[in-house]
Amino acid sequence: MEALNLILVLAVALFGGFFSGYAVGWIAKEELKAGRKYFVWLKRILLIAVIFTLGLSFFANSLENYFVLIAALVFLYGFPAGSLFYLRRNL
Repeated sequence: MEALNLILVLAVALFGGFFSGYAVGWIAKEELKAGRKYFVWLKRILLIAVIFTLGLSFFANSLENYFVLIAALVFLYGFPAGSLFYLRRNL
């Protein structure tokens, strides 16, 4: 894949996860305060997983082989990020 296509898919995955997390925060407002610490930890763990996977793919010189995993992890990272953003902004 070309680099521009990779960046575009990652951006769509990130914003898709972010907006999904924001929508979940909007729907389940009462659950956000209780689950805030879990969202923070999930966000940290997923960031470490994304960085590790990127490092592994660059070390193996095969970004395309790990691309689906990286896109999924980026989507999952956006999910708690969007929920925490909604929590900070509206509650």
